[in-house]
Amino acid sequence: MAQHLFVIIESSEIFTRGVTEILRWELDPDAYFLCIHSKSDLELPDTSTCILIGNGLGTEMSLAEILVYIKSLNLKVPIICIPEMLTSKQARQFYSDKLTDGILHRNCKTEEIIKGVRSVMAGEVYIGNDVNLHQTREQSILQNKKNDPFYLIQTLTDQERIIMDYVIEGKSSYEISQILFRSIHTIKTHRRNLLHKLGVSNTIELIAYLDSINYGR
Repeated sequence: MAQHLFVIIESSEIFTRGVTEILRWELDPDAYFLCIHSKSDLELPDTSTCILIGNGLGTEMSLAEILVYIKSLNLKVPIICIPEMLTSKQARQFYSDKLTDGILHRNCKTEEIIKGVRSVMAGEVYIGNDVNLHQTREQSILQNKKNDPFYLIQTLTDQERIIMDYVIEGKSSYEISQILFRSIHTIKTHRRNLLHKLGVSNTIELIAYLDSINYGR
């Protein structure tokens, strides 16, 4: 019997260690694991048994970008995603574009991870128990609010989150407008909106809030 090779793609080493232990103890104690934490290491052997993806590779590559990249490789390897937060619209898009074979909620139990992995390895599509393909973005966010310090971050749009990351790097609205090729008025509007969503009044309060939830660590 061929030995399993599981590829785990996620910037968080804690996540990859957790998934590795689950698969090793519950599925195959003799399996090999390739854990990828950065874009420069994103090399996927075609002998992989299954690819598991968390939130992505931080600011280097989002979950969606990783899925599109893998599809371009034409690998015949099942993929299962386990992100912290994914809207129903995004999940439906991933399935309709045939970018993934399964999606699990990050808070799922060990038994469901094993069931999901076994299902996609068997050529089946797997939708986790807590993944609702008909929720609105707002409903998806609210479902993830409980016990989640990153709840307010999840309310930001992709553009607002990108701008926030530049703001905490110390870049001015003008500098951000030059980087993103947007008008300074647009950047200032996004900055006001993200501050409002996070319940802070200025950059100092923003940094204090992000530090309190260990954002980016």
